[in-house]
Amino acid sequence: MKTNNLITTIYLLGALFFFSSFYPTKSNTALESETGNTLTVMITNIRNNKGRLQLDLYKNQAEYEARMSDDKRRAYVYKSSVSNGILKHTYTNVPDGVYGIALFDDENKNGEIDYGWILPKEGFAFGDYYHMKLTAPKFDNFKFTLKENKTVTMIVRYL
Repeated sequence: MKTNNLITTIYLLGALFFFSSFYPTKSNTALESETGNTLTVMITNIRNNKGRLQLDLYKNQAEYEARMSDDKRRAYVYKSSVSNGILKHTYTNVPDGVYGIALFDDENKNGEIDYGWILPKEGFAFGDYYHMKLTAPKFDNFKFTLKENKTVTMIVRYL
């Protein structure tokens, strides 16, 4: 009887660990400063709850062109809690500075934006900027200065 309870407990703990790795509850990304600002990102127009959103907080045009942000400024937000096409993500302790935020809707979780013939099949968005052209925007189009707590809205666009 005790052996069966131990085996059951081990199976349950294993299942809990396995499933928690797919659906993390963390939606807060803390950066390097201990007394920085809070950046709240309201993401709207999400078409489904499949996959995850990849958010990148860039500091300049060069980082954006290289699609490189460090691990503290990149966030993966799982879409399991999408409600009416809306999700919220919060960065805390963000130092003062100039930033731009971009995301793509990684519906198949392969870590890259997928394309059809020419156009992206997955959604994309930029902070406080809705991009209407077929070419990528410049960092200057969606940059902002952060000196205090701020909320940025991102409207996901699907082509």
